[in-house]
Amino acid sequence: MNNRQWTELEHAAFPEQSEVLEQARREPVLFPDLEAITKDWIRLSYTYQYLFGCFLKERTGLNKLDGRIAQRDIKPASAEQRNYYQKYGNMGLRYFYLRCCARVERLSDEDSRILEEVVSAGEDASLEHALKLIEETFPLVMSVDPSRPETIYEPKQTLHRDYQVKGKEIPLVMRSVADFNLDGSLVSELAENDRIQIFSNIWKQIDGALSKDLDYPVKTAVEVFEL
Repeated sequence: MNNRQWTELEHAAFPEQSEVLEQARREPVLFPDLEAITKDWIRLSYTYQYLFGCFLKERTGLNKLDGRIAQRDIKPASAEQRNYYQKYGNMGLRYFYLRCCARVERLSDEDSRILEEVVSAGEDASLEHALKLIEETFPLVMSVDPSRPETIYEPKQTLHRDYQVKGKEIPLVMRSVADFNLDGSLVSELAENDRIQIFSNIWKQIDGALSKDLDYPVKTAVEVFEL
């Protein structure tokens, strides 16, 4: 890994064990059994998730799309408004986050050993080596339930009620918030309509583009209203 990426990983926000357990009780389909959620599992899971974010941005250019949205002065969720997945996703994006956790317990013993070596090596780790592991294993680790590829799941604690994702899919969320004055009124109705229209247009195309770039299915939900 290069110095910048290792510095990012060192300063990444990893959840406390109590936070992970609380979220796992709310949405057990997205997490392993509670007894498997140890501090080591959390360290490896959120390191893997960071590395997958690097891979996803490199392979798809999602960070460039994120930047283009920012140029339209669309308001992202503030630090206080971010939910569990957005807070700990560590992708460094303003409008996109993965709504899942890395299921590193699904890795083979050999791949687990390689991941542990990458984590232990720190800034001396090879990014090329790490991303090769991600490329080979992310369908198993980042999808909801690859053992039941066509089963429909509804991991919807903070998603719109019509959001569904298949077991074989990787769940992604696009999120922005309305811009209000101190009196609670919209700063601009025109800008608000533009925000919703932009996200709607992106949503119609993004799954196909991301899935093609990754050669693996992604399912995106859009959050433009506070729930």
